[in-house]
Amino acid sequence: MSHDLRPLVRSDFPEIDKAVVALWAINGEGAGAEVGEIASILEASGAPKINRTRLRGKLEKDRRTVKSGSKFRISPRKIGEVKEISKDFLGPLRPDDPKSAIDSALFEHAPGYVKNIVQQINVSYSNACYDCSGVMIRRLAETMIVDAFEKSGALKEITDYNGDIYSMTPLIKKLSSTSVFSLSRQTKQAVPHLKDIGDWSAHNRRYRARKSDIDSAVRHLRLAASDLLHISGQDGG
Repeated sequence: MSHDLRPLVRSDFPEIDKAVVALWAINGEGAGAEVGEIASILEASGAPKINRTRLRGKLEKDRRTVKSGSKFRISPRKIGEVKEISKDFLGPLRPDDPKSAIDSALFEHAPGYVKNIVQQINVSYSNACYDCSGVMIRRLAETMIVDAFEKSGALKEITDYNGDIYSMTPLIKKLSSTSVFSLSRQTKQAVPHLKDIGDWSAHNRRYRARKSDIDSAVRHLRLAASDLLHISGQDGG
């Protein structure tokens, strides 16, 4: 299980407070974690490079932590205090995703909001929550379509007179007919499948997505993503 620590890293908490919250997030009331582990998980969540020696010194002086060998843990007397400061900064607890539906490396150069959707697809797939995966696949497709039009300077093509972005059905029609960018025939054929799996999972009360349904949708997603990520400049090319 892992927490999303990006809200913590983006906060204006001092480094020591971030380290204490991270220690609680990764270890709870367990045997402890080393300074390198604490620093690494913060850096992986977006923090700049952390001086391990400096952080070790801060943790040694902080009354909320106790040291055993090379590891630090939360002092039993300070657990309530640490829980209190942690509650507003720890993101949702998410299971790890060892069985991914789609290779997240494909989205390596995509913005954070896209990567977050990909992670949710993979986590729900890994935990057999296939309807959840289906809904998020639809959302990912919609997001990539909008990003492609925005990057091409053609956002007006997919907005109504109120300035609101079109819903998925008219988005797909615009995607198939636009002359602003070139789209492969395979992508045009793939995108409606991504809408369908999301619609069925979200709105059909008798439909229950299966692993095979998501596997099929992901094959279409793989095709569409290659095209749309390239058009929106999110493929690193």
